[in-house]
Order: sequence, then structure tokens, then C-alpha cells
Amino acid sequence: RHYAIPTLFVWQPIPNYRYNLDLHPFAQFGLKERGPNAEGYQYLEVNREALDLPENFLWLADIQQDATENLYVDQIHYNPILSRQMALSLADKIHVQIDSKAVTNEQSQ
Repeated sequence: RHYAIPTLFVWQPIPNYRYNLDLHPFAQFGLKERGPNAEGYQYLEVNREALDLPENFLWLADIQQDATENLYVDQIHYNPILSRQMALSLADKIHVQIDSKAVTNEQSQ
């Protein structure tokens, strides 16, 4: 805030949350459907509204839930398909934030 640099906090997807692990090439090496990470994701999904998260928070955890193909290059890193989907979502959110700030600035002048 001190330097007035806008931020965007992104809750990124993980393979063991809302993703069909049958599609994951490394699932056989220890990925579990549930676990501490997935439980944290589930908690936040259920409680997002009650937590009153700020406008600069972007929930992408479930972006892969309808996937029909592999989205990972190894156990945790995204392939170009998922990377592109996330980049487009980020760009959309940034665009909305910029437009919102422009409207606020115009109204204050």
C-alpha cells in the first residue's frame, strides 16, 4: 500500500483438488485424492463468502474441474493448456481491476 502498487492474490489449482487424477500422468506415484492441501481448498471453497475476501482475490482452484485431458507436466507443474487458461483468467481479472480503478478515478475528478 505504501507505494500504491495494485496486487492480485490468486488461489491456484492443485492436482488433488477438483481434478480427475485418472488424467494425471504421475498420479500413480503418490498423489492422493484427499490430503491437507485438498482439505484446505475445500475449507476455503465452502467459506469464501463468509470470509469476505477482497476484490483482488481470484479463485482459480476449480478451473480444471471439467478437464478431459492431462494438465500437468509433472506432479505439480501446469502444462501449456492449463497455463493458458489461468493466464486468460488472470488477464480478465486484471482488466476488470483496471477498468474499476479508471471509473473510480473519473468519479473523483
